[in-house]
Amino acid sequence: MSNYFGIVLKVGKEMDIEIAYIIVGVMILVAAIVGAGIIYSGLEKIAKAIEKQK
Repeated sequence: MSNYFGIVLKVGKEMDIEIAYIIVGVMILVAAIVGAGIIYSGLEKIAKAIEKQK
């Protein structure tokens, strides 16, 4: 992690916005994956509950 901060300091202020966009993009991607997992597990529980009723 210290190497990452070294790169940020060497690049300068012009690249800070681009790095911020990359970080935000990665965070959105991770959130989408986690959200999809939560939705999938919820739908799986609903499907099992319907199956038990039959």
